[in-house]
Amino acid sequence: MRSLLKSALVCSYLFLFAAICLADNGPQQASAAVPKLEILRVLVTDCIDKTPVPDPETRQVTTAAIYTAIDRFGISERNRFDRISRQEVWTAAERLGLPVPEEAAPSGQWTEEERFRLGKALHADLVCDAQVMTAVNRKNAQLRSVVVSLNFRDITSRIPLIFRCSTKGGKRLYAATKSCAEEAMRVCAQHAIVSAHVRSRRDQTVDVNLGVRGGVKVGDDCVIVREIAGKKVQIGMIKIVRSHPTDAEGLITASTGEIQAGDIALVAYSQACDGLLSTSRK
Repeated sequence: MRSLLKSALVCSYLFLFAAICLADNGPQQASAAVPKLEILRVLVTDCIDKTPVPDPETRQVTTAAIYTAIDRFGISERNRFDRISRQEVWTAAERLGLPVPEEAAPSGQWTEEERFRLGKALHADLVCDAQVMTAVNRKNAQLRSVVVSLNFRDITSRIPLIFRCSTKGGKRLYAATKSCAEEAMRVCAQHAIVSAHVRSRRDQTVDVNLGVRGGVKVGDDCVIVREIAGKKVQIGMIKIVRSHPTDAEGLITASTGEIQAGDIALVAYSQACDGLLSTSRK
């Protein structure tokens, strides 16, 4: 009788131990299926003033406001923006023989090629181009509106990943520009850069591990990149043709290498910025 009782107690303990082990393993297996948070290193380049009569102060104020806005709104559920510091940018620019600004905000007037050359030297994932336009009321010389456009482009393909702009009115340049830049960055953070991973490839079809629930839709273009020796290199492009709740399929539209499992798929966005073009002085 005692032996039966001991056996029953041992079996109960073993069952309880097994249940605890299964409970511990469950969440770990579930979390493994969730894509990791991508840390996207961002280079903020000099801002371009599109106002008919540009003002250097406007450009500098806008650039400084963008730095602040990225720090404040650069974190979302699917991506995190790691902003490269001004000092790091200036040091790299000097090392590459590029213009280094004397003011407190970068305004080096870099060319398109210089920006991406600088971005690669700093191991950036994204280059943030900015444009600003101000409208002033000629009757009382007061600031009527400010438009700030943020254009995030992939360093490897130069394809826009996010392109948003926002308009705000205000009496003082700094306050209006800061508010406008923060609003534009807030919208960018809401429309997070969707980063999936290639799960498998069959001939010209590529499967990725995110679908409709993760923000991948039919018709989306995806830049396929791979990390090689600490640098992200573009491997090709795919267009999504089928999107399911948790995964999607795309067809290869361009390839410079063999796309394979584990490669990163970044959804590319390309949107016109009508607000910037339509703003004018009155």
